[in-house]
Amino acid sequence: MAIHTNLQQTCCTTDMMYKLIKLQTKLQINVLTNLQTNLQTNLQTNLQTNLQTTIQTNLQTNLQTNLQTNLQTNLQTNLQTNLQTNLQTNLQTNLQTNLQT
Repeated sequence: MAIHTNLQQTCCTTDMMYKLIKLQTKLQINVLTNLQTNLQTNLQTNLQTNLQTTIQTNLQTNLQTNLQTNLQTNLQTNLQTNLQTNLQTNLQTNLQTNLQT
């Protein structure tokens, strides 16, 4: 009788161990799956955020640079044109005045 009881306990213990191992394996798979999913989600989110930030920063920088460059170029061009026009007008006026006197 004692041997039969020992066999039953061994079987129950083995069965419980099998179930525990199965549960442990399932838990590990779930943990690894969740970690992988979270990693992928975080990577994708971070890449998207960084891309948007970089694009926004570059657009803003380029806009500022282009505005500054265009303003400077236009200012120089206008100054040069105005100086040239005024010089020509003054020379013409002075020549005309001098010829009449």
